[in-house]
Amino acid sequence: FLGSKKRSIYVEGIARVFEATYLYRVVDFNGVEVVSGFSMAKAGGPDGGYFDLFLTIPETSSTGEYLLEVYTNSPKDGSKQDTVGVIFNIE
Repeated sequence: FLGSKKRSIYVEGIARVFEATYLYRVVDFNGVEVVSGFSMAKAGGPDGGYFDLFLTIPETSSTGEYLLEVYTNSPKDGSKQDTVGVIFNIE
C-alpha cells in the first residue's frame, strides 16, 4: 500500500481468492463508503495471485482518516470474509 496525501492511492498485494475475484471499498471514519468495486488477481485459488489497484478518493470527500478494505464475499451467505484493512489519511 502506498498511501498519499493526495487523493490517488496505489495498492498492490497477493490474494488467494476463488476465481481470482476480490472486492474493495474505502470508507471514512463516519462509515460513509466513498469508493467501492471489484477486480481480479492474476491467478485464482488455491494459488496466490498478484494484484494492483489504483483508487481515487472523490474531491467531495473530506480530509481525514479512511479505511481501505480488501475482501471476498462468502458463497454461503454473501457476508464479508477474509478482510484485510489499511488506514490512511487524506490531507
